Amino acid sequence: MKTIIMYSSKYGCTEDCVKALKSKLNGECRLVNLKNVGAIDFQQYDWVIIGGSIYVGKIQKEVRLFCERNLKELLTKNISLFMCCTTPEQVNDFFENNFPAKLLAHAIKTVNFGGELRQEKMGFLDRKLTALVTKTEPMKTGIFYQNIDLLATLVNS
Repeated sequence: MKTIIMYSSKYGCTEDCVKALKSKLNGECRLVNLKNVGAIDFQQYDWVIIGGSIYVGKIQKEVRLFCERNLKELLTKNISLFMCCTTPEQVNDFFENNFPAKLLAHAIKTVNFGGELRQEKMGFLDRKLTALVTKTEPMKTGIFYQNIDLLATLVNS
């Protein structure tokens, strides 16, 4: 079995999550950061897993654009979508607002891997914005390893 995990990570939490997922998958697995992606031959992969982190309700632009530009090919594959999100009660809305509807409907599984606020890596503006948001919205920080395990079990079956 061959799997490709395509992601974007701003401060490293998403990258840590995809590495944890890769370590649990059987068969060959390739990690591709969408910030540095070239052409992808989807034919060689049994599973395509795509995701990124949510900031102020939006996934990274490169994730959204990649899905839009490659929608036709993606709809021919086993797909799972994930996001790293610290507001689990909003995650379904975030999936609906950040992925093409056809891709979301085609996805075998959508998963929230949780998230961490790595303020030591943030710039001044992101630190201030995070402080503002955490005052108004309840957040659940931490990586949801049980969700990573659930996705790995599905892909390995």
